[in-house]
Amino acid sequence: KADERSTIERTVVEEPITVILSKKGWVRGRSGHGIDMGGVGFKDGDGRFMELECKTTDTLTVLASGGKTFSVDAAALPSGRGDGAPMNTLINSGSDEIVWVTLSTAPETLLLMSNTAGNGFLCKLGDLGSKTRSGKDFMTVPEGAKALAPVPYEAGQNQHVAALASDARLLVFPLAELPTRPNGGVGVALLALPDKIELASVS
Repeated sequence: KADERSTIERTVVEEPITVILSKKGWVRGRSGHGIDMGGVGFKDGDGRFMELECKTTDTLTVLASGGKTFSVDAAALPSGRGDGAPMNTLINSGSDEIVWVTLSTAPETLLLMSNTAGNGFLCKLGDLGSKTRSGKDFMTVPEGAKALAPVPYEAGQNQHVAALASDARLLVFPLAELPTRPNGGVGVALLALPDKIELASVS
């Protein structure tokens, strides 16, 4: 019975780590916070994309370019020694790029989801959580487009969204015009896009 207990409990020691994600989707968890990124190496042709300070006991929320979301235990990340491992060895993201990683500790955080095809909707961070390695089909992203990093926002009156297209056109409209979709999906058109023009960013 003692053996059974030890396999079930498998406790994780709470320690500070820094999640380092490269442009090509390689991830590692380096011990400590306040790391000098100037001394962190990457594979040839790869480079720095983003870092996230957290604890080994934390869960991360990951968004892939195809609109799938995943939950990853920080303790499961390869150690900071070496180049780490491709994120798609930890989750079933296939050939999709990883566009965003954040802590799952504030599930009530409000998010504006969008993709380069110009669609978007509102939701909460907790809506993105997944219980399986295969992830959750959260945002419907048309073929040839990709999900953009979600934009956190705070509830309030008279808030506006600025949608910027790749041809430098800018549209500003009330945030209240967007639907809230806790189950994800397609969303609505944030702005009309001509052929070969993409949504570059929202804020």
